[in-house]
Amino acid sequence: MGEGVTSGVSGMRQAFDIRSEQPLVTVITLTYNHAPYIRQCLDSILAQETDFPFEMIVHDDASTDGTSAIVAEYAEKYPYVIVPVLQKENQYSKGKGLGRFILPLIRGKYRASCEGDDYWHNPNKLSLQVEYLEAHPDVGLVHGDVNSFTQQTGLLSYNCRKGQSIVCTEDDPHLSWWILLGTYPVWTCTVCVRSDLELKVMDADPYVFGQNPFKMGDVQRWFEISRIAKVHYIPESLSTYRFLTESASHSNNALQRLSWTMSCVDLREYYVHKYECPTEMRRMIMAHWCHKLLASAYVAGDRQVARRAITKMLENGVRPSIQDRFLKFGVCAPGRWITRPMFF
Repeated sequence: MGEGVTSGVSGMRQAFDIRSEQPLVTVITLTYNHAPYIRQCLDSILAQETDFPFEMIVHDDASTDGTSAIVAEYAEKYPYVIVPVLQKENQYSKGKGLGRFILPLIRGKYRASCEGDDYWHNPNKLSLQVEYLEAHPDVGLVHGDVNSFTQQTGLLSYNCRKGQSIVCTEDDPHLSWWILLGTYPVWTCTVCVRSDLELKVMDADPYVFGQNPFKMGDVQRWFEISRIAKVHYIPESLSTYRFLTESASHSNNALQRLSWTMSCVDLREYYVHKYECPTEMRRMIMAHWCHKLLASAYVAGDRQVARRAITKMLENGVRPSIQDRFLKFGVCAPGRWITRPMFF
């Protein structure tokens, strides 16, 4: 790698120019109505201290709050590193995957992500990950610990992954299934992957990555990559994930939460059957996610989804627990006389 160091917005010098040089890393930022946060996001990426060129592809999905103008401003100021993609119509609402707009633009050997409401607080994030990937060609994905910031309360929590009960290590033969279950967390804003591997798994399943049947877009990528390459965890906080009151994955609206959870269940069911998941692991995965679906159906008062959750449990060899049966009875009982629980 080169001699120079690219220091970020605080005195960022034009050490590299992607218009004439090949970037080693492509950083993708997806943003929609992130006007209050997008500057912090972009500044944190620009502040990465590297001795290699990287490009930033910033995709705005037709924001209505001025985010696109901010992205255009940064692209004009940093044309040697930022490639803007500014939509005129919202593509997510049309059910169209954003990959068709972004994938043709990727030039980096490695790819990292930072969505418009998150940011990288560690200026060495990319350097640490690229150094490891360069030295270990059998590793396809590197990720790290994460801080979380709750926008509504201003609470900043450090090293969130260390506070979780991780049931396996990177050498576990069932790692991909633990990722699918959710007990081996991979935070997207901390990830750096080999671009060729990511494209390989996407090309291999045009249903998932072409038709985009699920509301989420990252779990399936990490799951698929972990099946064909090693995963490495850096025990250091690299990024900050921002919890918003309303987002694609978090909402105060019971029906939106229910819709998201249904998609989570559908994704898990798709993969446990696609790859013939070991019986006990399949039962564990489906029991966990169907319980979440039951809880969401209970709060939303959706009898049809509650019955569907129980049916999916039985179809996958899961015996509903007493709590599961209580939830189904509560949502399906005439008059729904049982008070909705607030502990889910």
